[in-house]
Amino acid sequence: MRSWLYIPITVAAAAAITYAAMRALGKGTYAPELLAAALIAAVASCAALIPLLLARGASQPAVSQAGLVVTVLHMFLSLALGFAVYSLHWLTARTPFLIFLMSFYWLTLALLVVATTHAVRKAPPHKHPA
Repeated sequence: MRSWLYIPITVAAAAAITYAAMRALGKGTYAPELLAAALIAAVASCAALIPLLLARGASQPAVSQAGLVVTVLHMFLSLALGFAVYSLHWLTARTPFLIFLMSFYWLTLALLVVATTHAVRKAPPHKHPA
């Protein structure tokens, strides 16, 4: 699956663009918060792809169900990892962390939906028994 490759690359590119934009605007860069949010989003999205990998070769209804599991797993992993980092109190600016995390969440959710749609289209159609 190419999704294992392009999701972390896209998250890294978005983090680099965000860092450059914040630096160019003269605002605080919030590098630890940005890095933590990017890592959480990348790990959660790559781990959420496992059900889609397990459904490889299945029919379209099975792959679409795996796609639903992918989105739910992504949401819960992002929430759990984000809560864990937020409650550790090692981040100095918690509000930017939450903003970055939500931005990366929506970005990776869109990438996961594209990957799921591609997998459903590639799956063989379900044939009803005669």
